[in-house]
Amino acid sequence: MSHATPSADSRYRIDKFIVPSSALSSFLKQIERIDAELSTLPGCEQHLVLIQEPDVAAEVFHVMTLVEWTSPAHLIAAKTHMRQRYRRDGFEPAAFIQELGVRADLGDYRRAELAG
Repeated sequence: MSHATPSADSRYRIDKFIVPSSALSSFLKQIERIDAELSTLPGCEQHLVLIQEPDVAAEVFHVMTLVEWTSPAHLIAAKTHMRQRYRRDGFEPAAFIQELGVRADLGDYRRAELAG
């Protein structure tokens, strides 16, 4: 895993979650399994799991995952790989998220081309 300046071809998968405090442990265990799998795939440049510092009596936690892929093709291949893995394992991400009461905002991103 390199930390060089990303190229214009880099693609990012950024998923943001609002997780009830009662579900945080189960949620993070699953995220850890997914993150470990993603980090082994070709084209994975970096992967992060971030959690926002909570208020003292937080009822929810904000969790974000970021994976940088070296190209759009690597991102597509990773999505295909993970769908197949979930199918093999009998894991349904949408059902898991719903069961825990997690709200999710999932998306693929690229670097913005800024003027100047």
